[in-house]
Order: sequence, then C-alpha cells, then structure tokens
Amino acid sequence: MRYYPVFFDIANARCLVLGAGGVGRRKARTLLSAGAHVILVDPFSAPDEDPELAATPGLSWYSRDLSDADLDGVVLAFAASGNREANGALVNRCRERNIPCNVADKPEDGTFILPAVHCQEDLVLAVSTGGASPALARHARQKLEASFGREYAVLCRLLGYLRPLVLGLKLSQPENRDIFRSLVDEELLDALRDRDWTKCENSLKARLPQALHQHVGDLYAFYKDL
Repeated sequence: MRYYPVFFDIANARCLVLGAGGVGRRKARTLLSAGAHVILVDPFSAPDEDPELAATPGLSWYSRDLSDADLDGVVLAFAASGNREANGALVNRCRERNIPCNVADKPEDGTFILPAVHCQEDLVLAVSTGGASPALARHARQKLEASFGREYAVLCRLLGYLRPLVLGLKLSQPENRDIFRSLVDEELLDALRDRDWTKCENSLKARLPQALHQHVGDLYAFYKDL
C-alpha cells in the first residue's frame, strides 16, 4: 500500500485551489461542503462565470496569477489549472512549505491522491487503486452506491444519537460493544429500507437497555427523513 488512507478535518482550515475550470470548481465545492475556507486562483477565469459558487461563504476567488502569499496558512492545495507548468510550480512551492498538494490530471506528481467517494451524509466510503486505475475505483464506487442506500445515512444518524446515551449508562466496555454491534444489524436496516417504523421501533427496543426505551420515540425524527 503506497498511500496512507486518512480523513482530514478541514473545518475553518485554509485550502488553495489553482484553476477555476470545471475540475477546480468541483474541488472548491467539495472543500466548502466540508467547512473549509477556499482560495480559488485562476488568471483566466472570473467570479461572474459562476456567480453561485462565487457567492458561497468561505470562498475567495482571485482572477490573477498565484502568489506566494496565497499559500500562507494553507493546509491542503490542489493543482487543477490544466497547465502542467503552472501545476508543477505549485507542487514545488508546496513541497518547500510541507503543504500536501494534489495534482488533478497527474496525481503521481503530487503528494496525495483523492479516492473515489460515495457519501450517505456522515457515512463516507472511499475507494482507491493507488492511482493504478481510476476506472476500477469508479467501478467499485458504483457498486458501493448500489449497496449502501439512504437507509445507511439514517442508521448512521440514529447511532450518533444513541452512542452518548448508551455510554452514559456507564456499562462495561464489553456490554457497550455488544449493544453497538447489535444495532448494526440487517433486521434494523431492512426496517429502515422498508420504511416500517413499527418494525424499526421493535428492533431498537430489542437491542437497547430498558433504560433507553424512553428515547426510542425521539428517533422517529430521523426515520421520517427517509
């Protein structure tokens, strides 16, 4: 395994995207959705080409060449200009500052690559072939899309709500483990998939300690979003 898989918390972090074409804008949107402050630099594109993106809070769009000051405080950089020379110059600047840099059209030139991703809200499934075959990574992602539907997003939210309640009971670690593992169950997933709240409610009560049964009704708020 050449690349180490990791998820970055970039909320309020400063990220740089060089290039405001289709690829650069998609990267900017993804970064913004994760809460980053995005510096988008492209001497050949202007904010009025994409007013919706330009107006997004957290984005600063500059129609000029990249400057050294643009890299101040940056934690992640993305070279997506479509120009090999410009992308290479950004990679070199980032290496000097120990800033991780991804190169969109030639990933091996950068210091990190991006996986194919399938998201169901906070459940994020990432697939990578280490750059060997983006087509295979895309194929694997499509299989994940077919297998992990909306019910997994709802289950993830249910578990996120229940976790502190279970831990608050001060049970033993093995007891907590058994409860959490029992909740990740096909019966509960089937109930969510079938939009059968009665079955879902019964399944939850069968797996949760009696002390938490009073909270099961609160979980309907998550269920109704299916």
